[in-house]
Amino acid sequence: MGRAARNKDTGLTDKEEVFAECLANNPEMSNSDAYREAYNCGNMKPLTVNSRAYDLSNSGRIADRVALLRAERSKRTQIDADWVLLEAVDLYRECRIESDRSQANKSLDTIGKHVDVKAWDKSIEINTSDSLLDILEAARLRAIPDK
Repeated sequence: MGRAARNKDTGLTDKEEVFAECLANNPEMSNSDAYREAYNCGNMKPLTVNSRAYDLSNSGRIADRVALLRAERSKRTQIDADWVLLEAVDLYRECRIESDRSQANKSLDTIGKHVDVKAWDKSIEINTSDSLLDILEAARLRAIPDK
């Protein structure tokens, strides 16, 4: 089986391009779902799909392509993160005046996701100087404390 041809401009294969376009155009799409869109995963285990999607999404070529596609779309639509934030703030204020708490909360959620308050950040910091064994042992001890 030969290697897939790469696009001269992007350096990506056709499938990598589809993967990058899925990520760029569908911010809510998971890496695994984007991978399934681009590749035939019918006979793959979910763990394999997740692993390959993770690796591909962390490829410099893919990350650069996703960033470029998003920048091109922002320029084309003249909508960027600042515009979204300003619109969300305006909508939040308007909804507060009208006592529409549901919509005000949705606007506040959007604001929280777009500013650096990390109110909804679900990331976990891991010290890379720790060995994987140490991290797993610490997790085990949290889950099943010794008596």
